[in-house]
Amino acid sequence: MKRRSEYKKTARKALKGNYETAIVAMFVISAVSYGMSLVFRLAGMGNSLISQSQSTSLDLNQLFRKFPFLNNFPQIRRFLQFSLPSVGSIRWSNLSPDAILRGILISVIQFLTAWIVGTILNAGQKKLHMNIVTGEKASVGDVFWGFVHGFWRFLVYAVLLGLLHIALYAPSVFLAGLGILSGTPVLFLVAAPVYIAAAAALVVLVCAYSQTVNLMVKYPQCGAIRAMRTSRVMMRGHKWQFFVLDLSFIGMVLLELMSFLIGSFWIQPYIWCTKIAWFLDLERNSLPPVSSPLPNNAE
Repeated sequence: MKRRSEYKKTARKALKGNYETAIVAMFVISAVSYGMSLVFRLAGMGNSLISQSQSTSLDLNQLFRKFPFLNNFPQIRRFLQFSLPSVGSIRWSNLSPDAILRGILISVIQFLTAWIVGTILNAGQKKLHMNIVTGEKASVGDVFWGFVHGFWRFLVYAVLLGLLHIALYAPSVFLAGLGILSGTPVLFLVAAPVYIAAAAALVVLVCAYSQTVNLMVKYPQCGAIRAMRTSRVMMRGHKWQFFVLDLSFIGMVLLELMSFLIGSFWIQPYIWCTKIAWFLDLERNSLPPVSSPLPNNAE
């Protein structure tokens, strides 16, 4: 493996003449994200107006009468009494149970839509920057590449990675929640080290599977499970290198924040290309060459 400075040099060289494409692609993705946010915001406003015309107040007793099964969970009543007086800009106390359910449904749909589209666009970003680094023709349209090249693969990987997060953090969240409901502060003391251990384990696992999307982009016939297994094998002995490579961009990330994210249009393509260059070198130096049979044996 080369030094980090060499991968960054490769990225700078690859971006010469391609920066405009990378920046426009980020603008396109930002526009798509903003468009989705605007649509759901308007839908939420419509739901709020409808609900205000249909009801003027929400009594928790009314909610529990409408959904009797909730009476079996007194903890839910305690949670609602604590959290429902005001959420965001909506006074939930002025909404009916049906209005609340509509609002929750809209929020769930918004989250799922943003997650699905964002996951697939992320694959397109990988494709664009891989084309830039390898010297292939790169275009703004590459950001939509994932929609027509097995988009479900990226969703499966995202779901599995999400489940991994949940499995690791569930014990600490359970202990903290139990401490709130039971009023036992000692449970917070137990939850803290459990949370820290989960975070440390998650960093290791995320590094192990960090090359999954890159593999699925380079080998369009490769399934999510196969790519995850291959990434895990490729990253043996290289997790720390990848972690340190990520840390080396902290200064640039801070610069992004100081520029109110305007600098991200120049900094993010550089970071993406550097990581792609690192991935390609890792693949070439993998012993044995675990990635070469992917197109023929993809799951």
